[in-house]
Amino acid sequence: MKKLLSSLILLINFSVFSQHHILTATKYYPGTRGLTWYTADGSRIKKNKLHSYKLRWVALSPDMLKHFQYGDTILVECENKHLNGLWVVKDRMHNKKRSRIDFMLPYTENIGFNSPIKVKVRKYEQE
Repeated sequence: MKKLLSSLILLINFSVFSQHHILTATKYYPGTRGLTWYTADGSRIKKNKLHSYKLRWVALSPDMLKHFQYGDTILVECENKHLNGLWVVKDRMHNKKRSRIDFMLPYTENIGFNSPIKVKVRKYEQE
């Protein structure tokens, strides 16, 4: 019984770490329409790094911040090749939003966002 219980706990822990979340993805531009040049975790957004695509930061809906923390690196997978890869959680969306991710982009950049898209997200664990 003890072996069975410990195996079950190990299996549960493994499934939590490899869990994918399917989220609705949108984009946002910092510094416009009353948004500041600071993220919710206090990081300053440097315009030159944003425009040269050196900042790969996202905002998550409050319900997703139960699974991820500020500073976590996440792996994004979707059909849009510009969004695939590693992003860092730096910001938070409005309390009304659920199961969403917002990609921080330079102003007027679209990279294939004509409407919200679905993305697969999981926490990136370095081996």
